Amino acid sequence: MVKWEVALKDVLKAWMLDPDSPFSSVQHTLRFTVSQASKVPTFDETDDESDFRLPMSADDSSLTSIAFPLLNDLHKKGALPALLFNYDRLYCEMTAFYLLRRLELAEKKWKEESLEWKQKMAECHKWKRTAARKANVAPKMEEGMSKMGAIRAEASRKAHPMQSFDVNAPVHLFSFC
Repeated sequence: MVKWEVALKDVLKAWMLDPDSPFSSVQHTLRFTVSQASKVPTFDETDDESDFRLPMSADDSSLTSIAFPLLNDLHKKGALPALLFNYDRLYCEMTAFYLLRRLELAEKKWKEESLEWKQKMAECHKWKRTAARKANVAPKMEEGMSKMGAIRAEASRKAHPMQSFDVNAPVHLFSFC
């Protein structure tokens, strides 16, 4: 964080000294953003995704909608974790719900459209069918092997990757973790 802050200050200092820099434009944008921050968006927890009322457009100037692109950029640069602060607890909660909903909607859309996800689901269903058949077959004991030896041999087999796959777990692409 300290390295990022130093780099940001260096850029801002250079901009302040250069009359052709975008510094005044950035100042104006930030002033406008802060003045509009008091407009808390509303949403009803019973709303479904088609009736999601929180602002989602990139041109929305509320701090709630600015948090998502900010966190996304910080995540891409490996600059997370970060603290987002606001004195208004309700606004903090609204921002958290907004971020969560954006990630959930993006993940849902990706799952519906992604060929990679569809292939993984097909592989999972195929594995479940074969695993169910194998579960009904008792492990074969080799000649001279004790029952305990057969159990050890079965336990030492490598687990299939689909064994720990959770269809309902969040996809890492849609998480800031």
